[in-house]
Amino acid sequence: MNWFIRNLNVTKMACLIAAAGLAGCASTAKNIDSGAVLERASSAATDGIVFGKFRLVRNGQEIRLGDGIFANSATLHLQKSDGGREIVGEVGRDGKFAWSLAPGVYRMSSIGFSFRGEKVESQTSFSFAVSADHRASYVGTVALEATFHSGYHGTSGTVDRITVTNDCEAECEQRLAELGLPSEAVTASLFHWEGHIAGTN
Repeated sequence: MNWFIRNLNVTKMACLIAAAGLAGCASTAKNIDSGAVLERASSAATDGIVFGKFRLVRNGQEIRLGDGIFANSATLHLQKSDGGREIVGEVGRDGKFAWSLAPGVYRMSSIGFSFRGEKVESQTSFSFAVSADHRASYVGTVALEATFHSGYHGTSGTVDRITVTNDCEAECEQRLAELGLPSEAVTASLFHWEGHIAGTN
């Protein structure tokens, strides 16, 4: 199984962000959860489909993610390596995500998630590629483990670690079927920390 672990020595979360702060400076990659949505979402015939999963583990407990207005939510913040504006990748129910993106190399600069109504953003530096030769690129399961403390002065937290695992053998066939794509359409392009190669276990 391919995996990568990055321990983060962070005394506080990188920053708190307001939703308004993203307006006008980023485009949104809507989450695609079915073949019907995929047909409507593809902006061009040459776009690739990037899919994977995000897990948020808070104080040792996995947090269920949803797409409702009051649900715990997450976003992955991306930028294409040749420049351009930020892309905010939506994460759907149970942490699954699939986006329509142009082929090329991308950087995931941060992970945003909600905690008790507050938006929190943790900086990262992962890269991945969207294949020009395959319809779909699988980027793995990225898990963020954090510890939070609530006190008189509000909530503070630390990011303990971020891991990436290759769960394609267990998940890709079903995800591709949900998207209406054949199994041979996928290639693996796991998130990897910039400057490092993912290890093999």
